[in-house]
Amino acid sequence: MEYSNDFKTKCFRVFRWTGRVLELVKALESENHTKIRHLLEWGMEDSSLYGKEIDLMGRAKLRKDKKHTFLDRRKLYSEFMEMYAEHLDRYEQISVN
Repeated sequence: MEYSNDFKTKCFRVFRWTGRVLELVKALESENHTKIRHLLEWGMEDSSLYGKEIDLMGRAKLRKDKKHTFLDRRKLYSEFMEMYAEHLDRYEQISVN
């Protein structure tokens, strides 16, 4: 599965201020899907996005000033998962035939 330049650019833009942007770029270049998924999941769980307040479910609340960052990361993760699911579907079809 190859990643479009558009997707790579989005990844760089969204993760450029994290300490893991180079790790993500290397994973994209080597097409390490597991590593990419792990880093995108880390991006949504990044502790810098959450404050000290706790919601009713006992989870840390998203900081208001980081909501846009979180939404960008979640959108990127969703886009990756859609591409990955399509890739797996194509792979299964090839394997069956």
